[in-house]
Amino acid sequence: KATSGLRFLWRFPDNQLIRDPQAKRPMEALMERWALSLPTASEQTRAILIMVESDLTSVQRVARKMLQQRQGPERAEPEDVLIGMQMMFRFGQEEDLPAIEPWLDCTDVCAELPALGFPGGLADQPSGLPLPARDERNTQRTLELRDAAVLACMRITGMEYRNYFPGLRTQEPRGYNTNSILLPANDRDFRQSRIDAWRATRKP
Repeated sequence: KATSGLRFLWRFPDNQLIRDPQAKRPMEALMERWALSLPTASEQTRAILIMVESDLTSVQRVARKMLQQRQGPERAEPEDVLIGMQMMFRFGQEEDLPAIEPWLDCTDVCAELPALGFPGGLADQPSGLPLPARDERNTQRTLELRDAAVLACMRITGMEYRNYFPGLRTQEPRGYNTNSILLPANDRDFRQSRIDAWRATRKP
């Protein structure tokens, strides 16, 4: 069942029915049902990416379900959870916060990039210039799942997230470029300060 559903999902972006408003709603409901039945996080991730590229709003519910299912021992690969968080950044609502908040304490690395001595990472390397001496204090930049979680939480609750993620670059269809929010791997104090700032806004 799941394999057949996934095969159909892969073909769906080219399906003519998506262009018919009358047919799109029942097809979207069917897509959501299939996506929720997929047994593994990797299959759910593929479904999420296909759904968002097909402009299906039900991707929010599929992403929320994946985040809820993958909090326990059968945790998904960090890269899969990151995509769920990106969908929460784009589409998440207050009702999704309980699925996101448990990840605020998760330090699993979901993306990384050598910094090579440049403040913004490899992406900020000036073209045509020789590499400077390597800065051993900042040789690696990472994105932890708690970083992606607090970013989604801030956006959902209307907090000015760019004050805490000043380099963020938005990008479709996943919401933002992950390389634009990488931090030095050892920058634990700043990571925690963002989470503390968000939690402070939630206190009664």
